[in-house]
Amino acid sequence: MMKKREGVDIVVEIGGIKTPKAAARLFEEKLEAEQLSRLQRIKHPEVKLKIANALAMCRPEHVFINTGTESDRQFIRDLALERGEESKLPMPGHTIHYDLKQEQGRIIEEGTHDELLRRGGHYADLYNTYFRHQSLEYVEEFGKTLEIAH
Repeated sequence: MMKKREGVDIVVEIGGIKTPKAAARLFEEKLEAEQLSRLQRIKHPEVKLKIANALAMCRPEHVFINTGTESDRQFIRDLALERGEESKLPMPGHTIHYDLKQEQGRIIEEGTHDELLRRGGHYADLYNTYFRHQSLEYVEEFGKTLEIAH
């Protein structure tokens, strides 16, 4: 079993942001003033490093920091409707979201979780698992294919 802080942190390794100063520079560069002020409420440096590395890896066009307020939740609801990710239902304030079968997190041939357990299987049987160093290699190689596509 992997121990905390043992081995390479894949997110930090791929993202390349290793210090709180580097994270702060990235936030200043990438975030709008409102989102930056929301992010600055987070005081834990390791959390900020994780966020900074996610930004560095994913390179989003926009960043929204959800503070959990009702207005933030409403913004997210409205955005999902605007983008067609949700559809309104007749009951006020209710929406529905459909997943395509390709987006389902299960393997049809394996059956339900309960069926899998009855046959002596585990969730791990449904997906690939790797040692940390192998995962890093995989993610780095996958990242190269994304850079070619940009």
